[in-house]
Amino acid sequence: MESFAFIYMASHKLQAIMRPSLDKMRRIKRNSELIQETEYNQLALTFWTCLQLESDLIAELQLPPSGLLSYEDDMPHPNMSLLQGFDQRILDSYPGQLYLRTHLNRIHRMFYAPEDPAKPCKDKFRNVDLVSDAVSGMDWVAPSFAFREDDPPADDILAARLRAKYWGAQVITYRPFIRQILQFSHSLKNHASSPNFPSVSSEFRQDITAPAIHPKARTHGDIDPQVVELAKKGIKALIESTRAFHGLGDKRPIITNVFGTAHAQWGNLLILSAAFRDPILRTYVDEELLRTLFHKTIQFLRQSATATSALRTDMHILEGLQRDLFSYDPRTNSSFSIGTSAPGCYTPRPVSMAAPLQMPHSTGDQGYPRSMPHHLQMNSSYRQ
Repeated sequence: MESFAFIYMASHKLQAIMRPSLDKMRRIKRNSELIQETEYNQLALTFWTCLQLESDLIAELQLPPSGLLSYEDDMPHPNMSLLQGFDQRILDSYPGQLYLRTHLNRIHRMFYAPEDPAKPCKDKFRNVDLVSDAVSGMDWVAPSFAFREDDPPADDILAARLRAKYWGAQVITYRPFIRQILQFSHSLKNHASSPNFPSVSSEFRQDITAPAIHPKARTHGDIDPQVVELAKKGIKALIESTRAFHGLGDKRPIITNVFGTAHAQWGNLLILSAAFRDPILRTYVDEELLRTLFHKTIQFLRQSATATSALRTDMHILEGLQRDLFSYDPRTNSSFSIGTSAPGCYTPRPVSMAAPLQMPHSTGDQGYPRSMPHHLQMNSSYRQ
Protein backbone atom coordinates (compact mmCIF):
# COMPACT_ATOMS: atom_id res chain seq x y z
CA MET A 1 0.00 0.00 0.00
CA GLU A 2 2.84 2.37 0.82
CA SER A 3 4.53 1.89 -2.54
CA PHE A 4 1.22 2.26 -4.36
CA ALA A 5 0.63 5.61 -2.65
CA PHE A 6 3.85 6.98 -4.13
CA ILE A 7 3.18 5.48 -7.58
CA TYR A 8 -0.39 6.82 -7.54
CA MET A 9 0.83 10.30 -6.60
CA ALA A 10 3.50 10.23 -9.30
CA SER A 11 0.96 9.11 -11.91
CA HIS A 12 -1.39 11.96 -11.01
CA LYS A 13 1.37 14.55 -11.23
CA LEU A 14 2.61 13.05 -14.48
CA GLN A 15 -0.80 13.50 -16.10
CA ALA A 16 -0.64 17.22 -15.33
CA ILE A 17 2.94 17.50 -16.56
CA MET A 18 2.36 15.72 -19.85
CA ARG A 19 -0.91 17.45 -20.75
CA PRO A 20 0.74 20.29 -22.76
CA SER A 21 2.70 17.69 -24.76
CA LEU A 22 -0.14 15.30 -25.55
CA ASP A 23 -0.84 16.59 -29.06
CA LYS A 24 2.83 16.20 -29.97
CA MET A 25 2.99 12.71 -28.49
CA ARG A 26 -0.21 11.63 -30.22
CA ARG A 27 1.17 12.82 -33.55
CA ILE A 28 4.38 10.86 -33.07
CA LYS A 29 2.40 7.74 -32.17
CA ARG A 30 -0.05 8.16 -35.05
CA ASN A 31 2.75 8.57 -37.60
CA SER A 32 4.77 5.66 -36.17
CA GLU A 33 7.75 7.95 -35.71
CA LEU A 34 10.64 7.72 -33.26
CA ILE A 35 10.93 10.43 -30.64
CA GLN A 36 13.90 12.67 -31.42
CA GLU A 37 13.79 15.26 -28.61
CA THR A 38 15.21 14.34 -25.21
CA GLU A 39 12.41 16.18 -23.40
CA TYR A 40 9.67 14.11 -25.03
CA ASN A 41 11.71 10.94 -24.67
CA GLN A 42 12.01 11.46 -20.91
CA LEU A 43 8.26 12.04 -20.74
CA ALA A 44 7.54 8.79 -22.59
CA LEU A 45 10.00 6.86 -20.43
CA THR A 46 8.41 8.20 -17.25
CA PHE A 47 4.90 7.47 -18.51
CA TRP A 48 5.57 3.85 -19.41
CA THR A 49 7.51 3.21 -16.21
CA CYS A 50 4.68 4.57 -14.04
CA LEU A 51 2.07 2.69 -16.06
CA GLN A 52 3.88 -0.63 -15.58
CA LEU A 53 4.32 -0.13 -11.85
CA GLU A 54 0.71 0.92 -11.31
CA SER A 55 -0.74 -1.84 -13.51
CA ASP A 56 1.21 -4.54 -11.69
CA LEU A 57 -0.14 -3.45 -8.30
CA ILE A 58 -3.74 -2.88 -9.42
CA ALA A 59 -3.65 -6.40 -10.84
CA GLU A 60 -3.35 -7.77 -7.30
CA LEU A 61 -5.19 -5.33 -5.04
CA GLN A 62 -8.52 -3.52 -5.10
CA LEU A 63 -6.97 -0.09 -5.45
CA PRO A 64 -8.21 3.01 -7.31
CA PRO A 65 -6.43 3.58 -10.64
CA SER A 66 -4.91 6.98 -11.33
CA GLY A 67 -6.33 7.20 -14.86
CA LEU A 68 -2.90 6.90 -16.47
CA LEU A 69 -3.94 3.90 -18.55
CA SER A 70 -6.45 6.01 -20.46
CA TYR A 71 -3.47 7.60 -22.26
CA GLU A 72 -1.92 4.29 -23.31
CA ASP A 73 -3.03 4.54 -26.94
CA ASP A 74 -1.71 8.10 -27.20
CA MET A 75 1.84 7.57 -25.98
CA PRO A 76 4.72 6.38 -28.18
CA HIS A 77 7.38 4.16 -26.70
CA PRO A 78 10.63 5.87 -25.70
CA ASN A 79 13.50 5.93 -28.19
CA MET A 80 16.06 3.78 -26.41
CA SER A 81 18.90 5.02 -28.63
CA LEU A 82 18.64 8.46 -26.99
CA LEU A 83 19.38 7.06 -23.53
CA GLN A 84 22.96 7.22 -22.29
CA GLY A 85 24.76 5.39 -19.50
CA PHE A 86 22.72 2.16 -19.53
CA ASP A 87 23.91 -1.38 -20.19
CA GLN A 88 22.79 -2.61 -23.61
CA ARG A 89 20.87 -5.55 -22.13
CA ILE A 90 18.81 -3.13 -20.05
CA LEU A 91 18.05 -1.09 -23.17
CA ASP A 92 17.11 -4.28 -25.02
CA SER A 93 14.85 -5.64 -22.29
CA TYR A 94 12.78 -2.50 -21.65
CA PRO A 95 10.90 -2.48 -25.00
CA GLY A 96 10.05 -6.15 -24.45
CA GLN A 97 8.55 -5.29 -21.07
CA LEU A 98 6.47 -2.55 -22.69
CA TYR A 99 5.23 -4.85 -25.44
CA LEU A 100 4.10 -7.47 -22.94
CA ARG A 101 2.42 -4.90 -20.69
CA THR A 102 0.51 -3.52 -23.68
CA HIS A 103 -0.33 -7.09 -24.74
CA LEU A 104 -1.69 -7.89 -21.27
CA ASN A 105 -3.83 -4.77 -21.23
CA ARG A 106 -5.22 -5.62 -24.66
CA ILE A 107 -6.13 -9.12 -23.50
CA HIS A 108 -7.97 -7.65 -20.53
CA ARG A 109 -10.06 -5.19 -22.47
CA MET A 110 -10.54 -7.21 -25.66
CA PHE A 111 -11.59 -10.43 -23.93
CA TYR A 112 -13.12 -9.37 -20.66
CA ALA A 113 -14.19 -5.72 -20.82
CA PRO A 114 -17.90 -5.10 -21.41
CA GLU A 115 -18.57 -4.31 -25.03
CA ASP A 116 -19.08 -0.61 -25.68
CA PRO A 117 -21.01 -0.19 -28.94
CA ALA A 118 -20.01 3.48 -29.06
CA LYS A 119 -16.36 2.57 -29.54
CA PRO A 120 -14.87 1.26 -32.79
CA CYS A 121 -14.08 -2.44 -33.01
CA LYS A 122 -10.75 -2.12 -34.82
CA ASP A 123 -7.58 -3.77 -33.57
CA LYS A 124 -9.34 -6.24 -31.30
CA PHE A 125 -8.48 -9.84 -30.48
CA ARG A 126 -11.52 -11.84 -31.53
CA ASN A 127 -9.91 -15.27 -31.44
CA VAL A 128 -7.84 -17.02 -28.78
CA ASP A 129 -5.29 -18.21 -31.34
CA LEU A 130 -4.56 -14.63 -32.40
CA VAL A 131 -3.68 -13.72 -28.82
CA SER A 132 -1.05 -16.43 -28.53
CA ASP A 133 0.34 -15.70 -32.00
CA ALA A 134 0.98 -12.09 -30.96
CA VAL A 135 3.76 -13.19 -28.61
CA SER A 136 4.79 -16.75 -29.50
CA GLY A 137 6.84 -15.68 -32.54
CA MET A 138 9.32 -13.74 -30.36
CA ASP A 139 9.31 -10.85 -32.83
CA TRP A 140 8.62 -8.49 -29.93
CA VAL A 141 11.90 -9.07 -28.13
CA ALA A 142 15.59 -8.51 -28.89
CA PRO A 143 17.36 -11.66 -30.20
CA SER A 144 19.45 -11.85 -27.03
CA PHE A 145 16.27 -12.36 -24.98
CA ALA A 146 14.39 -14.69 -27.34
CA PHE A 147 13.65 -18.12 -25.89
CA ARG A 148 11.82 -21.35 -26.63
CA GLU A 149 8.89 -22.41 -24.50
CA ASP A 150 10.71 -25.59 -23.45
CA ASP A 151 13.81 -23.70 -22.25
CA PRO A 152 14.70 -23.96 -18.54
CA PRO A 153 14.13 -20.88 -16.36
CA ALA A 154 16.45 -17.96 -17.11
CA ASP A 155 19.54 -17.45 -14.96
CA ASP A 156 19.61 -13.63 -15.07
CA ILE A 157 17.05 -11.21 -13.68
CA LEU A 158 16.27 -9.28 -16.89
CA ALA A 159 15.49 -12.43 -18.87
CA ALA A 160 13.57 -13.92 -15.95
CA ARG A 161 11.36 -10.83 -15.66
CA LEU A 162 10.56 -10.92 -19.37
CA ARG A 163 9.68 -14.61 -19.27
CA ALA A 164 7.59 -14.15 -16.14
CA LYS A 165 5.50 -11.51 -17.88
CA TYR A 166 5.29 -13.62 -21.06
CA TRP A 167 4.01 -16.63 -19.15
CA GLY A 168 1.66 -14.41 -17.16
CA ALA A 169 0.07 -13.33 -20.44
CA GLN A 170 -0.26 -16.97 -21.50
CA VAL A 171 -1.91 -17.81 -18.18
CA ILE A 172 -4.54 -15.13 -18.70
CA THR A 173 -5.15 -16.39 -22.24
CA TYR A 174 -5.59 -20.09 -21.45
CA ARG A 175 -6.77 -20.19 -17.83
CA PRO A 176 -10.49 -19.98 -18.74
CA PHE A 177 -10.24 -23.41 -20.41
CA ILE A 178 -8.82 -24.95 -17.23
CA ARG A 179 -11.74 -23.45 -15.36
CA GLN A 180 -14.24 -24.90 -17.83
CA ILE A 181 -12.93 -28.42 -17.30
CA LEU A 182 -12.74 -28.08 -13.51
CA GLN A 183 -16.28 -26.72 -13.40
CA PHE A 184 -17.53 -29.52 -15.66
CA SER A 185 -15.83 -32.20 -13.53
CA HIS A 186 -17.45 -30.76 -10.41
CA SER A 187 -20.88 -30.74 -12.07
CA LEU A 188 -20.37 -34.30 -13.32
CA LYS A 189 -19.47 -35.48 -9.83
CA ASN A 190 -22.31 -33.75 -8.02
CA HIS A 191 -25.11 -33.43 -10.60
CA ALA A 192 -24.57 -36.28 -13.06
CA SER A 193 -28.12 -37.64 -12.73
CA SER A 194 -29.81 -34.29 -12.28
CA PRO A 195 -32.12 -33.08 -15.07
CA ASN A 196 -30.84 -29.57 -14.32
CA PHE A 197 -27.20 -30.30 -15.10
CA PRO A 198 -25.33 -26.99 -14.66
CA SER A 199 -23.87 -25.58 -17.85
CA VAL A 200 -20.25 -24.44 -17.90
CA SER A 201 -19.89 -20.68 -18.03
CA SER A 202 -17.34 -18.80 -20.11
CA GLU A 203 -15.15 -15.96 -18.90
CA PHE A 204 -14.94 -14.45 -22.37
CA ARG A 205 -17.20 -11.81 -23.84
CA GLN A 206 -19.90 -13.06 -26.14
CA ASP A 207 -18.24 -11.67 -29.27
CA ILE A 208 -15.01 -13.65 -28.72
CA THR A 209 -14.47 -16.83 -30.71
CA ALA A 210 -13.28 -19.55 -28.35
CA PRO A 211 -14.05 -23.27 -27.97
CA ALA A 212 -16.28 -24.26 -25.08
CA ILE A 213 -17.78 -27.34 -23.49
CA HIS A 214 -21.17 -27.97 -25.10
CA PRO A 215 -24.19 -27.51 -22.80
CA LYS A 216 -25.33 -31.06 -23.64
CA ALA A 217 -22.01 -32.67 -22.68
CA ARG A 218 -22.53 -35.27 -19.95
CA THR A 219 -19.24 -37.21 -19.89
CA HIS A 220 -15.59 -36.25 -20.05
CA GLY A 221 -15.51 -37.84 -23.49
CA ASP A 222 -17.97 -35.20 -24.70
CA ILE A 223 -15.51 -32.37 -24.08
CA ASP A 224 -14.21 -30.71 -27.23
CA PRO A 225 -10.57 -31.88 -27.65
CA GLN A 226 -9.60 -28.31 -28.44
CA VAL A 227 -10.74 -27.21 -24.98
CA VAL A 228 -8.49 -29.88 -23.46
CA GLU A 229 -5.55 -28.82 -25.63
CA LEU A 230 -5.94 -25.17 -24.64
CA ALA A 231 -6.24 -26.16 -20.97
CA LYS A 232 -3.01 -28.14 -21.38
CA LYS A 233 -1.32 -24.97 -22.63
CA GLY A 234 -2.74 -23.16 -19.63
CA ILE A 235 -1.18 -25.68 -17.24
CA LYS A 236 2.16 -25.28 -19.01
CA ALA A 237 1.85 -21.50 -18.59
CA LEU A 238 0.97 -21.82 -14.89
CA ILE A 239 4.02 -23.99 -14.29
CA GLU A 240 6.42 -21.71 -16.16
CA SER A 241 4.95 -18.58 -14.59
CA THR A 242 5.44 -20.09 -11.13
CA ARG A 243 9.06 -21.07 -11.71
CA ALA A 244 10.13 -18.10 -13.82
CA PHE A 245 12.58 -16.93 -11.13
CA HIS A 246 13.77 -20.37 -10.01
CA GLY A 247 16.92 -20.15 -12.15
CA LEU A 248 18.24 -17.22 -10.11
CA GLY A 249 19.23 -19.19 -7.02
CA ASP A 250 17.84 -19.07 -3.51
CA LYS A 251 18.33 -15.37 -2.82
CA ARG A 252 15.29 -13.11 -2.99
CA PRO A 253 15.07 -11.74 -6.56
CA ILE A 254 15.29 -8.01 -7.16
CA ILE A 255 11.89 -7.27 -8.70
CA THR A 256 9.62 -4.24 -8.71
CA ASN A 257 6.58 -5.92 -7.13
CA VAL A 258 7.48 -8.69 -4.70
CA PHE A 259 3.96 -8.84 -3.25
CA GLY A 260 2.31 -9.22 -6.65
CA THR A 261 4.78 -11.85 -7.83
CA ALA A 262 4.50 -13.95 -4.67
CA HIS A 263 0.70 -13.65 -4.55
CA ALA A 264 0.46 -14.64 -8.21
CA GLN A 265 2.59 -17.73 -7.65
CA TRP A 266 0.32 -18.68 -4.75
CA GLY A 267 -2.70 -18.40 -7.04
CA ASN A 268 -0.97 -20.46 -9.72
CA LEU A 269 -0.39 -23.29 -7.26
CA LEU A 270 -4.03 -23.32 -6.16
CA ILE A 271 -5.10 -23.88 -9.76
CA LEU A 272 -2.39 -26.47 -10.40
CA SER A 273 -3.47 -28.33 -7.26
CA ALA A 274 -7.05 -28.46 -8.48
CA ALA A 275 -5.85 -29.65 -11.90
CA PHE A 276 -3.72 -32.32 -10.19
CA ARG A 277 -6.91 -33.80 -8.72
CA ASP A 278 -8.98 -33.53 -11.89
CA PRO A 279 -9.56 -36.78 -13.85
CA ILE A 280 -8.65 -35.10 -17.16
CA LEU A 281 -6.10 -32.45 -16.24
CA ARG A 282 -4.03 -34.57 -13.84
CA THR A 283 -2.31 -36.08 -16.88
CA TYR A 284 -0.58 -32.76 -17.52
CA VAL A 285 0.60 -32.06 -13.95
CA ASP A 286 3.73 -33.99 -12.97
CA GLU A 287 3.64 -34.82 -9.26
CA GLU A 288 7.37 -34.41 -8.64
CA LEU A 289 7.39 -31.06 -10.41
CA LEU A 290 4.37 -29.93 -8.38
CA ARG A 291 6.18 -30.90 -5.17
CA THR A 292 9.16 -28.80 -6.25
CA LEU A 293 6.94 -25.83 -7.06
CA PHE A 294 5.35 -26.03 -3.62
CA HIS A 295 8.73 -26.24 -1.92
CA LYS A 296 10.22 -23.25 -3.73
CA THR A 297 7.10 -21.10 -3.59
CA ILE A 298 6.72 -21.59 0.15
CA GLN A 299 10.38 -20.63 0.54
CA PHE A 300 9.80 -17.50 -1.55
CA LEU A 301 6.75 -16.55 0.51
CA ARG A 302 8.74 -17.02 3.70
CA GLN A 303 11.46 -14.73 2.33
CA SER A 304 8.94 -12.07 1.32
CA ALA A 305 6.30 -12.11 4.08
CA THR A 306 6.25 -10.05 7.24
CA ALA A 307 4.52 -11.37 10.34
CA THR A 308 1.23 -9.62 9.50
CA SER A 309 1.43 -9.75 5.72
CA ALA A 310 -1.22 -11.39 3.55
CA LEU A 311 1.69 -13.34 2.09
CA ARG A 312 2.11 -15.03 5.48
CA THR A 313 -1.47 -16.29 5.18
CA ASP A 314 -0.74 -17.40 1.61
CA MET A 315 2.25 -19.36 2.90
CA HIS A 316 0.21 -21.14 5.60
CA ILE A 317 -2.49 -22.03 3.06
CA LEU A 318 0.12 -23.58 0.76
CA GLU A 319 1.64 -25.51 3.67
CA GLY A 320 -1.78 -26.92 4.51
CA LEU A 321 -2.48 -27.74 0.89
CA GLN A 322 0.94 -29.36 0.57
CA ARG A 323 0.10 -31.70 3.45
CA ASP A 324 -3.33 -32.35 1.97
CA LEU A 325 -1.91 -33.30 -1.43
CA PHE A 326 1.22 -35.17 -0.45
CA SER A 327 0.61 -36.22 3.20
CA TYR A 328 3.71 -34.22 3.99
CA ASP A 329 4.43 -31.93 6.93
CA PRO A 330 7.03 -29.28 6.03
CA ARG A 331 7.80 -28.74 9.73
CA THR A 332 9.56 -32.14 9.79
CA ASN A 333 11.96 -31.08 7.04
CA SER A 334 14.96 -28.93 7.91
CA SER A 335 14.58 -26.85 4.77
CA PHE A 336 11.21 -25.65 6.07
CA SER A 337 12.11 -25.44 9.74
CA ILE A 338 13.12 -21.77 9.89
CA GLY A 339 10.16 -19.51 10.47
CA THR A 340 7.50 -22.20 10.43
CA SER A 341 4.69 -22.24 12.94
CA ALA A 342 5.51 -23.72 16.29
CA PRO A 343 3.95 -27.09 17.10
CA GLY A 344 0.38 -26.62 18.13
CA CYS A 345 -0.14 -23.44 16.10
CA TYR A 346 -3.09 -23.47 13.79
CA THR A 347 -2.36 -23.63 10.09
CA PRO A 348 -5.38 -22.89 7.87
CA ARG A 349 -6.40 -25.85 5.79
CA PRO A 350 -7.50 -25.22 2.23
CA VAL A 351 -11.03 -25.59 1.02
CA SER A 352 -11.54 -29.00 -0.53
CA MET A 353 -10.68 -29.03 -4.19
CA ALA A 354 -13.84 -30.98 -4.85
CA ALA A 355 -15.66 -27.68 -4.68
CA PRO A 356 -15.92 -25.61 -7.86
CA LEU A 357 -12.74 -23.60 -8.09
CA GLN A 358 -13.01 -19.84 -7.80
CA MET A 359 -10.05 -19.05 -9.99
CA PRO A 360 -7.34 -17.20 -8.11
CA HIS A 361 -5.43 -14.57 -9.99
CA SER A 362 -2.31 -15.38 -11.74
CA THR A 363 -2.43 -11.73 -11.32
CA GLY A 364 -5.76 -10.94 -9.57
CA ASP A 365 -8.82 -12.08 -7.61
CA GLN A 366 -12.35 -12.89 -8.69
CA GLY A 367 -15.70 -11.92 -7.29
CA TYR A 368 -17.29 -10.33 -10.35
CA PRO A 369 -20.06 -11.37 -12.75
CA ARG A 370 -19.18 -14.10 -15.22
CA SER A 371 -16.31 -15.18 -12.94
CA MET A 372 -14.23 -12.28 -14.16
CA PRO A 373 -10.88 -12.26 -12.35
CA HIS A 374 -10.43 -9.13 -10.23
CA HIS A 375 -7.49 -7.78 -12.15
CA LEU A 376 -9.42 -8.11 -15.40
CA GLN A 377 -12.36 -6.26 -13.90
CA MET A 378 -10.06 -3.53 -12.62
CA ASN A 379 -8.16 -3.13 -15.85
CA SER A 380 -11.34 -2.92 -17.86
CA SER A 381 -12.96 -0.52 -15.42
CA TYR A 382 -10.22 2.07 -15.41
CA ARG A 383 -9.88 2.20 -19.16
CA GLN A 384 -12.02 5.29 -19.62
